[in-house]
Amino acid sequence: MYDTTRATYGNNRSVDMCRFMRCLGKQIQRAPVFKEKIWVPLMKRYEDEGRETLLRKAAGYNDVSGDLAALQLYKMGLNRKRKYSHAAGYEKYNKEFDYYMGYYEWSSMTPQAIQQFIFQRKFF
Repeated sequence: MYDTTRATYGNNRSVDMCRFMRCLGKQIQRAPVFKEKIWVPLMKRYEDEGRETLLRKAAGYNDVSGDLAALQLYKMGLNRKRKYSHAAGYEKYNKEFDYYMGYYEWSSMTPQAIQQFIFQRKFF
């Protein structure tokens, strides 16, 4: 799913964690405290980072500073009301959307960032 010509191919530390956390969300119904205190805020942080990053990168995609891939990903995540969300991307592309988003590395979803997020919550 990735642009294999990019030097960073295979080095994206966030895509596996994005997929893992997304799948985990479907399995933690019997762990409401974990879901409410850790999973929901973590996934919101990822969604916010995605929206802000894609908008920023797509802002001037015909300029040197812009990014056509970001514009395409942003459009893929738009719902019928033209509002961006990961949920809209999943509705359109099912499980594939995290892989599409894997074109970029998301700093909020690297293993180290998730570990730090959990420990900052003083959950353990």
